[in-house]
Amino acid sequence: MADPGARQNRLALMDSGFRAFFLLAGIDAIANMGLWLAAYFHPSLWPEGAIPAMYWHAHEMLFGFAGTTIGGFLLTAIPNWTGRGPYRGPALWLLVGIWILGRLAMLPFFSLPASLATAASILFFPALGLTIAPALLRARSFRNLPFLALLLLLSLADLCFQGRFGTTAQLGEHIGLYAGLDVILIMIAIVGGRIVANFTRGVLRQRGASAKIASHPWIERGAAVSLLAMVAWDMVMPLSRASGAATLVAALIQVLRFGQWKGPRTDQAPFSGYSTLAMAGWWWP
Repeated sequence: MADPGARQNRLALMDSGFRAFFLLAGIDAIANMGLWLAAYFHPSLWPEGAIPAMYWHAHEMLFGFAGTTIGGFLLTAIPNWTGRGPYRGPALWLLVGIWILGRLAMLPFFSLPASLATAASILFFPALGLTIAPALLRARSFRNLPFLALLLLLSLADLCFQGRFGTTAQLGEHIGLYAGLDVILIMIAIVGGRIVANFTRGVLRQRGASAKIASHPWIERGAAVSLLAMVAWDMVMPLSRASGAATLVAALIQVLRFGQWKGPRTDQAPFSGYSTLAMAGWWWP
């Protein structure tokens, strides 16, 4: 039996992954916007030779803000998916420390060697993957293993972004940012595909309405293929008409996918419907 005294002495903020990382996400978003606005209105504040403020802001919103949100989601979802206890203690402290280290390393006000800043920035996603992988493998939760691959792709996208400023990859900043955004969109599509229809069905049942919601296989397959095509074009030809067309096709198929879940039927119950889906997504096993 756990020691009640130890439980009381434990920092509540570090008692679960979503508490620490969702709080950091909020703080990080405010800090990013504040620093970006300061650089926008007073360009002289931005150090010469540093990553341009626009690219720094884009990088930090994707790999910093979105990254900590992904961390909070996965560290809370994995225990529900696998039946293990919540992540806390040294593992959670270490992940928080790695994430903070990456954000500090990316600040333009520290004169760190490029290789050290790059290593600090890309370390969080592999560390997160190594933290959650044992629980997924022990529980044989194979349908959730793609998240490990997506975390690796996020790290590679960040590495590609960093390479541009080390003069090792032309247009690396665009490829890295677009690839990172695409991977995050794929994560949203995966999680949304699991929970939107089921939460909508639950709301309709509570209202005594018909809850016949079906996902058509050809739309699901088309959504997956179109997203992968979007990633491929953004990696090979970023900012091109071809990548724009691939993105438009993927968006249209996602609209069809979303439409088959009958979301408008929840319009009379907004709080129990779509307004809570993002917050409640980590409950879905």
